[in-house]
Amino acid sequence: MRTNNMELEGLGVSLHGRPLWVYAGPEHAQFGSGIPWEYIQEIHYTTKILVRGPHSIQTQIESEWSSVWYPQSSRDWSCIATLIRSIGVGSCLLVMDHVANNPPASFWTYLDGIVKEGRTTVTRIWIHTNAPMWIPDALFFPPLHDSEATVALQILQAMPARHNHSTWVYMQTAAQWLDVLRDTRRQGLGLVLSDVQETSWTLFWHKPVDSRPSLEAMVGKTSPWLEAATRSLKSHNQSAIYHLE
Repeated sequence: MRTNNMELEGLGVSLHGRPLWVYAGPEHAQFGSGIPWEYIQEIHYTTKILVRGPHSIQTQIESEWSSVWYPQSSRDWSCIATLIRSIGVGSCLLVMDHVANNPPASFWTYLDGIVKEGRTTVTRIWIHTNAPMWIPDALFFPPLHDSEATVALQILQAMPARHNHSTWVYMQTAAQWLDVLRDTRRQGLGLVLSDVQETSWTLFWHKPVDSRPSLEAMVGKTSPWLEAATRSLKSHNQSAIYHLE
């Protein structure tokens, strides 16, 4: 699409196994759960873990979650990390949906260690208006109102340099940036900043309606093996599992 002399392409890459940040608050619930299913659902996940908080958006998903958590302590995050490690070879979808606070830093360190082992592929999605404690490979925005233009631009400009490329360079004026948001919102489009298969941070559009699941939510049902593992972890002596300080 072309808007005000700025041409945007639709994001067209798979994001399976990538760390993703979806900028979304309860006020964006009309655009769906925020989970970019269009870019991650082609894979069969060994387990899907949904982590919820007190201000979670009511999600609709296309299949059952393996496990749903409401973490209140570092022990809860320790259990989640242990569950991810327990799948061994396979893929895990970890969605953190409006958790009140970031997990402890040791959780991310431990999770990165699991991923680097090369056995478990983890697609992690942080759905929140607050930034995660890691750099995402793609940053999704829903269609935004004028009042969100400044915050969105500040977030995009704050994405750090990495992979031998610089920070995002945007040469438009504030008025032109506002026009971009209005044009994309009018078409039901959100924005994505990503450097996957790119040589720099690049702005794309995405269509949230294409990521709406077709079935009603079936949250809370757990596969038998994971249900048993979850019960065991929750009741086990704390010293017997990996402990996150």
